[in-house]
Amino acid sequence: MGGTTGNFFDSLLSASGSSGGSAVAVAAGYAPFALGTDTCGSITGPAAHASLVGFRPTHGSVSTDGVIPLSAAQDAVEVIASTAHDTCTVARLLNPALGNQDIKTTGLTGTFLTWPFETVGAPGTQHRQDKAEVRQLVERAATLLLENIQAGHQELPELTRIDFAHHFSGSDFTDITHGIDGYLHNTSFRAPDQNTIPTCVQTLKKSTLSDETVANWRSHDAEYDASTIDANKSKTADNKHRFSEYLAENQIDFLVFATSAETASKNWAGTAAADISANTGSPSVQIPVGFTTAGLPVGITIVTRPEHDTLALWLGEIMERALI
Repeated sequence: MGGTTGNFFDSLLSASGSSGGSAVAVAAGYAPFALGTDTCGSITGPAAHASLVGFRPTHGSVSTDGVIPLSAAQDAVEVIASTAHDTCTVARLLNPALGNQDIKTTGLTGTFLTWPFETVGAPGTQHRQDKAEVRQLVERAATLLLENIQAGHQELPELTRIDFAHHFSGSDFTDITHGIDGYLHNTSFRAPDQNTIPTCVQTLKKSTLSDETVANWRSHDAEYDASTIDANKSKTADNKHRFSEYLAENQIDFLVFATSAETASKNWAGTAAADISANTGSPSVQIPVGFTTAGLPVGITIVTRPEHDTLALWLGEIMERALI
């Protein structure tokens, strides 16, 4: 089977990406679970738009050996499954510590973020009528979660005001060309026409990525030096530390927000704030929370402090049971 992967609930709509194939395969029953690589929303988005659970572990807690690097500073191997329980089971296979950390289940405090609803999706779709339905479903689910674990709710006004992506900036894929070149150099693969090691640039030219995207990624080549990958990894480590301290200082155990502010359209099925987890290395779990009247799925994301993967998975299971 080949071609562009369509949305499981309406094949004319986007399945999200880049691991859209993995998500649709699980939704279609081809497999009980799938693995994928997430740099910034590549698992979260597909899981949400296929009404599945998607789990991103703390950055670095699961080996990325064999993964073609998009950004070594942000890449994470993630799980997509039908239920939170299945997701937790697979996560433990990847790293037993992910589902077996000691956690507190009482006296928790969460923050429901509303600013992701203000994110702009595909051009011309930011005022889609289903946005009101998405918000209603997400707010109901967040309330159910807080009530079921008797968690406190605390506002973080300063977090809603700042440009999160600026305050905790990611790698911006400045290491993609050299990361992929290094990966290809260490494989046995050779270009069939010339028996030479292909380069990232040659590969991108043959891809379905837009010329604008390729040009943007290649624009970083000139500013690259041998320390770029290490510098990006250091930035993620610093973000992880600062974000963990920020939540601890404010006595926040988890964040909850809409995975996507709108449902899938023909050319768009994105995420609202996937960079919260991607840029800080924090664990997150996406949980389906219902469907709009148009029959399209809606999801919610829970983010915990770095290294608190078990708490994220536990909260996902609680939310899933509360919605049944």
